[in-house]
Amino acid sequence: MNMRRTSRMCLSVGLAIAHLLLAAVTAQAKDCRTIPSVQHSLQPAGNAAAGGHIGKHIFDVQAPPGLNSSALNNTMYDTTAHWTTLITAFQALVLPHPPQCAVAGGGNVAFILPSADLAQADRVPGYECTAVSAVYAAQCITLSAHSFAPVRYAFVYKYVIPAGVQDGNWILLTAYPYMY
Repeated sequence: MNMRRTSRMCLSVGLAIAHLLLAAVTAQAKDCRTIPSVQHSLQPAGNAAAGGHIGKHIFDVQAPPGLNSSALNNTMYDTTAHWTTLITAFQALVLPHPPQCAVAGGGNVAFILPSADLAQADRVPGYECTAVSAVYAAQCITLSAHSFAPVRYAFVYKYVIPAGVQDGNWILLTAYPYMY
């Protein structure tokens, strides 16, 4: 057998194995947006109770307690109404490659949505936090004077296992607009 033929055969076998592994992983995952615990975590109150912190990125929502990072210079939404517009549109969007959460749990799943994938009416503005509370730095108290048109939106899902519980659930951990 010559070298060229051996190389092609190894490449073919390698590609076949990669295809099988991808198919196995895909079969063990589902669209994160369809998981009931994720759907329960889409609004600020349910999100904070589940261990998420989307409230840190919505100006008119109290940031959940216990966050160790400052909101200063974070991008955010100005109102819960704008957040609801965006998340409702995102949940309904038919995507060729939606965010995939492993059925058995796992690490964080980050999904970046280009704003161009949304209808114009669903592209909500973003703001930058310019001042935070002296008492709790995770709470933004002043937004930038001017909004920006996000070029993309980030959604991060996390598998959380509450203390004293054996099994966990997927939640929407956080979500925010990208300025650039």
